[in-house]
Amino acid sequence: MDDIDLDALDAEVEAERARLVRALRSLADRIERVPLERVSDALGVLAGLVDQVVRWADRVLGGAPEGRSGGGKRTGRS
Repeated sequence: MDDIDLDALDAEVEAERARLVRALRSLADRIERVPLERVSDALGVLAGLVDQVVRWADRVLGGAPEGRSGGGKRTGRS
């Protein structure tokens, strides 16, 4: 019975992860289509907010192992 619950939880976590990835990729695509002069200020704000979210997630997750969240080190990978 525990395996079924763990499988359901894994599926839910993976679905939410995929949803977040899609949302962030969509935002990045939208930013790429807007002329730089229109988004320069917004990019600074967005970068700060993303950094806050990453730090918050690292605290909540208790510092996920390197390779999963990057361990707080942002590599710039997409």
